[in-house]
Amino acid sequence: MNKIVTILLIVLLFLMITMIGGCASTMGNSQITNNDEVSKIVVGKSTKSDIEEIFGEPTTTSFTDTSEVWTYNYIRTALRATTFIPIVSLFASGGDTENHTLMILFNKNGIVTRIGRDAKNIASTLSPLGPLGGVHNTIEDTSKTDYINFIALENVHMSDAAAGGNMAVFGEIRNDGNKILKTVEITINCLGQDGQIIYTTKNHPVWSISKYEVVNTPLNSGESRKFGIKLKDMPSDWDKKVDIKVTSIEF
Repeated sequence: MNKIVTILLIVLLFLMITMIGGCASTMGNSQITNNDEVSKIVVGKSTKSDIEEIFGEPTTTSFTDTSEVWTYNYIRTALRATTFIPIVSLFASGGDTENHTLMILFNKNGIVTRIGRDAKNIASTLSPLGPLGGVHNTIEDTSKTDYINFIALENVHMSDAAAGGNMAVFGEIRNDGNKILKTVEITINCLGQDGQIIYTTKNHPVWSISKYEVVNTPLNSGESRKFGIKLKDMPSDWDKKVDIKVTSIEF
């Protein structure tokens, strides 16, 4: 009898792993993970219309002194099947996240000048009490958090002059610390007439991609860089006011 019960439990566990293992959530444009689609981009020839035909509208649009930058993102998160299995989840639980980025630079004539791709796999784990108490094991890099205080945002203003009729946020970011910044993420909160946040977007005015091609250089100590970020499809109750801050960095 015990042997039959054991076999049934093994079969049940196998079915649970098979069914739950396929559970995943996605966000963004999965086309950017398709190498055949990306290979259709021809530097010096492809236009904005060509890119939009392949990938649709970008996740974000930003500007440098000489280029317009389209950024596409795709995130896929899959929970491990063992997360849902009693006892087993105490020792092996969590999930895996794939984070893909495609950046395309255009010159003033709307022709592709450079492209960059990046792909990161991030594994997360739950503490032994995770399934019961919902406690996650997270380690915050306080050195990065503290360093954000050394990053200045200056001359922030809004204009539609260089954004094709859309409002855009322009400004300058300066590294007042002593470290080289490979990536800086800024968050723009758009405010309604009551001062409450009604729309949020993120952008990376500093980014360095080394796996394929560097499409922008890191921000060295003491250096500054101008940026511009287009705001599209804004809510009608937007009061043309923004709150902008640095929210993430990578050395």
